[in-house]
Amino acid sequence: MERFGDMASQIPVVLVFLPVTASLIAFAKLVKTNVLSAFLLSYAISVRIMERKEF
Repeated sequence: MERFGDMASQIPVVLVFLPVTASLIAFAKLVKTNVLSAFLLSYAISVRIMERKEF
């Protein structure tokens, strides 16, 4: 058993985070910031969401 559920429940999560990640990359290119910093911000937000989520 996986920590966050079976693979079927992870597919919708991936389908949500893919456009979010693509949007962050596009936004970073528009404002000419470092893409790595955008990824780190996204990671930090995701970690906080997962820490608050109750399983």
